[in-house]
Amino acid sequence: MADQTPPPAPVAPVKLPAAAPRVRAEPIPDSPKAEELARREATGFAEDSLDGISRKNEHSRREQLRSVVHYCSLALIVLLTGLAGVAVVVWALQYMLPESWGWFRLSAPQIDKLQTILLSVAGSTFVVAYGRKVMDKL
Repeated sequence: MADQTPPPAPVAPVKLPAAAPRVRAEPIPDSPKAEELARREATGFAEDSLDGISRKNEHSRREQLRSVVHYCSLALIVLLTGLAGVAVVVWALQYMLPESWGWFRLSAPQIDKLQTILLSVAGSTFVVAYGRKVMDKL
């Protein structure tokens, strides 16, 4: 006799979740902003001034990048100045605190290394300041 297997049970259809709504980068077609942008573009096209608009937009992008670089460099300067200030305070405390504060005291080679770093930072700062002063006179 042939092996008879029961027919498979019907599979219920799987309901997939709805797709997320798409985000539009451009303005909605009937909005006042879209109309203003379209009017500006049409006017620019008619007057051949799209190059001017393009240059203006390029200028604003460049200025925005300059602003970001400026603020990042300021943050770096503040960070490095703060680290140098902490190093100076630690170095000064090594000479003011008593020997009984052994947990905070650095060993002689560590103090020497810290002092070398601080002096090299101070020396390079003076050299850079002098170089700027000389270059400004040229």
